[in-house]
Amino acid sequence: MLCIIFSAYTETENDFSLQLVSFGGDLNLGGGNSSLDFFNIYYEIFGNLLGFRFSPLSLKSYFFGRQANTNSVSEMTFLSLDVYYNLLNNDNHLIGPYFSVNYLSIIDWNGIDPQFVTISLGVKYIAKLDMYSFIGINYFAEYEIAYRYNEIFGHHFYLGYKVDLLSLIVFFSGRSNSSNR
Repeated sequence: MLCIIFSAYTETENDFSLQLVSFGGDLNLGGGNSSLDFFNIYYEIFGNLLGFRFSPLSLKSYFFGRQANTNSVSEMTFLSLDVYYNLLNNDNHLIGPYFSVNYLSIIDWNGIDPQFVTISLGVKYIAKLDMYSFIGINYFAEYEIAYRYNEIFGHHFYLGYKVDLLSLIVFFSGRSNSSNR
């Protein structure tokens, strides 16, 4: 069986998790994109009040609107970092402000541009599922409403989502197996 999430708990209530792949997208008035994020690392401290999400590889494809009509329609980012704060006193649901920086991107396969930085600031909701109790908490879905800026697409507000792709497949295959019994 393929392990999707690995977690380690310490006496100080820190949480470490690894997510293999997530699928997501953004929607704004100027266009939208779809994305795949690989090897997402989550780390939460202070009883899950402060969290970090690091993704070493993210692929985006802009599929319609103003953004797709520019010269840039694909993006590969090597360093993505989110920092978020949990306003809820709940281990399975997080909601609160977050800040995100994406750096070292290849735009339309034209080489790495070290000056291209994307900054996002907004509100994030994360739903965790205890689907894999033998390997820890699963970061199942993320939703965000935020402001984003980069030099190609400028300033805009957007709605975004990310879903753990492999957990979604396991979840629906488990539901179909239980309905066939």
